[in-house]
Amino acid sequence: MFRFLKSQGIVTHFQQAVGERDVLVTALDMLPIEVVIRNYAAGHFATRYSVPMLTPLSPTVQEYYFKNDALDDPPLNQSQIFALDLATPSQLTQIEAVAQTVNRQLGQLFEAVGITLIDFKLEFGLDATGALTLGDELSPDNMRLIDQATGQSLDKDVFRQGTGDLRDGYTTVLHRLTTYLGE
Repeated sequence: MFRFLKSQGIVTHFQQAVGERDVLVTALDMLPIEVVIRNYAAGHFATRYSVPMLTPLSPTVQEYYFKNDALDDPPLNQSQIFALDLATPSQLTQIEAVAQTVNRQLGQLFEAVGITLIDFKLEFGLDATGALTLGDELSPDNMRLIDQATGQSLDKDVFRQGTGDLRDGYTTVLHRLTTYLGE
Protein backbone atom coordinates (compact mmCIF):
# COMPACT_ATOMS: atom_id res chain seq x y z
CA MET A 1 0.00 0.00 0.00
CA PHE A 2 2.92 2.34 0.62
CA ARG A 3 4.12 1.78 -2.94
CA PHE A 4 0.62 2.67 -4.19
CA LEU A 5 0.45 5.82 -2.04
CA LYS A 6 3.93 6.87 -3.15
CA SER A 7 2.80 6.48 -6.78
CA GLN A 8 -0.07 8.84 -5.93
CA GLY A 9 2.31 11.55 -4.70
CA ILE A 10 2.16 10.85 -0.96
CA VAL A 11 5.53 11.24 0.79
CA THR A 12 6.17 7.96 2.62
CA HIS A 13 9.11 6.22 4.24
CA PHE A 14 8.86 3.39 1.67
CA GLN A 15 11.86 3.05 -0.65
CA GLN A 16 11.58 -0.44 -2.12
CA ALA A 17 10.50 -4.01 -1.46
CA VAL A 18 13.28 -6.41 -0.51
CA GLY A 19 11.96 -9.91 -1.10
CA GLU A 20 8.43 -10.95 -0.22
CA ARG A 21 8.32 -9.85 3.41
CA ASP A 22 10.76 -6.99 3.87
CA VAL A 23 10.95 -3.39 2.75
CA LEU A 24 13.66 -0.77 2.76
CA VAL A 25 12.43 2.43 4.40
CA THR A 26 13.76 5.88 5.22
CA ALA A 27 14.61 6.30 8.91
CA LEU A 28 12.19 8.66 10.63
CA ASP A 29 11.98 10.42 13.97
CA MET A 30 8.39 9.36 14.69
CA LEU A 31 5.90 11.80 16.17
CA PRO A 32 4.18 10.26 19.22
CA ILE A 33 0.74 10.72 17.65
CA GLU A 34 -1.58 8.12 16.17
CA VAL A 35 -4.03 9.53 13.63
CA VAL A 36 -7.26 7.58 13.23
CA ILE A 37 -9.50 8.25 10.24
CA ARG A 38 -13.08 7.03 10.58
CA ASN A 39 -15.37 6.75 7.57
CA TYR A 40 -17.94 4.65 9.44
CA ALA A 41 -18.74 4.20 13.13
CA ALA A 42 -16.95 1.14 14.50
CA GLY A 43 -14.97 -0.06 17.48
CA HIS A 44 -14.45 2.36 20.36
CA PHE A 45 -16.04 5.22 18.44
CA ALA A 46 -19.37 3.39 18.07
CA THR A 47 -19.30 2.36 21.73
CA ARG A 48 -18.13 5.72 23.11
CA TYR A 49 -20.77 7.74 21.27
CA SER A 50 -23.52 5.10 21.17
CA VAL A 51 -23.65 5.16 17.38
CA PRO A 52 -24.87 2.05 15.54
CA MET A 53 -22.01 0.06 14.01
CA LEU A 54 -21.17 0.97 10.40
CA THR A 55 -23.11 4.23 10.42
CA PRO A 56 -21.51 6.39 7.69
CA LEU A 57 -19.72 9.42 9.16
CA SER A 58 -19.89 12.64 7.19
CA PRO A 59 -17.64 14.45 7.37
CA THR A 60 -15.00 11.83 8.00
CA VAL A 61 -13.88 11.86 11.64
CA GLN A 62 -10.19 12.40 12.34
CA GLU A 63 -8.98 11.53 15.85
CA TYR A 64 -5.60 11.80 17.57
CA TYR A 65 -4.09 9.60 20.25
CA PHE A 66 -0.92 10.02 22.30
CA LYS A 67 1.29 7.08 21.31
CA ASN A 68 2.21 5.86 24.78
CA ASP A 69 1.55 2.24 25.75
CA ALA A 70 2.08 2.94 29.47
CA LEU A 71 -0.82 5.43 29.32
CA ASP A 72 -2.95 3.22 27.03
CA ASP A 73 -2.72 5.70 24.12
CA PRO A 74 -5.08 8.39 25.48
CA PRO A 75 -7.03 10.65 23.09
CA LEU A 76 -5.61 14.06 22.22
CA ASN A 77 -7.14 17.27 21.00
CA GLN A 78 -5.36 19.99 19.06
CA SER A 79 -4.50 22.15 22.07
CA GLN A 80 -3.07 19.14 23.92
CA ILE A 81 -0.90 18.28 20.93
CA PHE A 82 0.54 21.80 20.98
CA ALA A 83 0.81 22.08 24.79
CA LEU A 84 2.69 18.77 24.96
CA ASP A 85 4.90 19.87 22.04
CA LEU A 86 4.03 16.72 20.07
CA ALA A 87 3.70 18.58 16.76
CA THR A 88 3.71 22.15 15.50
CA PRO A 89 0.59 23.83 14.11
CA SER A 90 2.13 23.60 10.64
CA GLN A 91 2.86 19.88 11.06
CA LEU A 92 -0.66 19.18 12.32
CA THR A 93 -2.18 21.06 9.38
CA GLN A 94 -0.03 18.98 7.04
CA ILE A 95 -0.95 15.75 8.88
CA GLU A 96 -4.65 16.55 8.52
CA ALA A 97 -4.32 17.22 4.80
CA VAL A 98 -2.19 14.14 4.10
CA ALA A 99 -4.51 11.94 6.17
CA GLN A 100 -7.53 13.08 4.17
CA THR A 101 -5.68 12.50 0.89
CA VAL A 102 -4.59 9.03 2.03
CA ASN A 103 -8.19 8.31 3.02
CA ARG A 104 -9.45 9.26 -0.45
CA GLN A 105 -6.73 7.28 -2.22
CA LEU A 106 -7.12 4.14 -0.09
CA GLY A 107 -10.91 4.43 -0.14
CA GLN A 108 -10.89 4.47 -3.95
CA LEU A 109 -8.38 1.62 -4.10
CA PHE A 110 -10.39 -0.61 -1.79
CA GLU A 111 -13.66 0.33 -3.49
CA ALA A 112 -12.17 -0.83 -6.80
CA VAL A 113 -11.57 -4.30 -5.32
CA GLY A 114 -14.93 -4.65 -3.56
CA ILE A 115 -13.80 -3.71 -0.06
CA THR A 116 -15.10 -0.91 2.17
CA LEU A 117 -12.52 1.04 4.19
CA ILE A 118 -14.19 1.55 7.58
CA ASP A 119 -11.34 3.19 9.48
CA PHE A 120 -7.55 3.10 9.79
CA LYS A 121 -4.57 4.43 11.71
CA LEU A 122 -1.66 6.47 10.39
CA GLU A 123 1.62 7.53 11.96
CA PHE A 124 3.99 10.23 10.80
CA GLY A 125 7.62 11.08 11.40
CA LEU A 126 10.28 13.53 10.32
CA ASP A 127 13.04 12.51 7.94
CA ALA A 128 16.66 13.71 8.25
CA THR A 129 15.73 17.04 6.62
CA GLY A 130 12.74 17.57 8.94
CA ALA A 131 10.16 16.80 6.26
CA LEU A 132 6.91 15.27 7.50
CA THR A 133 6.64 11.72 6.17
CA LEU A 134 4.03 8.97 6.41
CA GLY A 135 5.58 5.98 8.18
CA ASP A 136 4.95 2.88 10.30
CA GLU A 137 2.68 0.33 8.60
CA LEU A 138 -0.49 -0.02 6.56
CA SER A 139 -2.13 -3.42 6.78
CA PRO A 140 -5.33 -5.11 7.95
CA ASP A 141 -3.72 -4.95 11.41
CA ASN A 142 -4.36 -1.21 11.62
CA MET A 143 -7.50 -0.77 9.54
CA ARG A 144 -11.02 -2.11 9.40
CA LEU A 145 -12.04 -3.55 6.05
CA ILE A 146 -15.34 -5.17 5.07
CA ASP A 147 -16.03 -7.29 2.00
CA GLN A 148 -18.77 -5.48 0.08
CA ALA A 149 -20.27 -8.70 -1.29
CA THR A 150 -20.43 -10.70 1.95
CA GLY A 151 -20.26 -8.09 4.73
CA GLN A 152 -17.47 -10.10 6.34
CA SER A 153 -14.60 -8.45 8.16
CA LEU A 154 -11.24 -8.81 6.41
CA ASP A 155 -9.08 -7.43 9.22
CA LYS A 156 -7.96 -7.90 12.81
CA ASP A 157 -11.59 -7.79 14.01
CA VAL A 158 -11.83 -11.44 12.89
CA PHE A 159 -9.32 -12.23 15.66
CA ARG A 160 -10.81 -9.78 18.19
CA GLN A 161 -14.30 -11.21 17.75
CA GLY A 162 -13.27 -14.83 17.19
CA THR A 163 -15.28 -15.07 13.97
CA GLY A 164 -12.91 -17.07 11.78
CA ASP A 165 -9.38 -17.52 10.53
CA LEU A 166 -7.56 -14.20 10.40
CA ARG A 167 -5.36 -15.43 7.56
CA ASP A 168 -8.37 -15.85 5.26
CA GLY A 169 -9.25 -12.15 5.42
CA TYR A 170 -5.66 -11.02 5.04
CA THR A 171 -5.16 -13.36 2.08
CA THR A 172 -8.32 -12.02 0.43
CA VAL A 173 -7.10 -8.43 0.80
CA LEU A 174 -3.63 -9.29 -0.49
CA HIS A 175 -4.96 -11.23 -3.48
CA ARG A 176 -7.41 -8.51 -4.51
CA LEU A 177 -4.87 -5.71 -4.19
CA THR A 178 -2.03 -7.51 -5.96
CA THR A 179 -4.36 -8.57 -8.78
CA TYR A 180 -5.74 -5.05 -9.18
CA LEU A 181 -2.35 -3.31 -8.91
CA GLY A 182 -0.59 -5.89 -11.08
CA GLU A 183 2.01 -6.73 -8.44
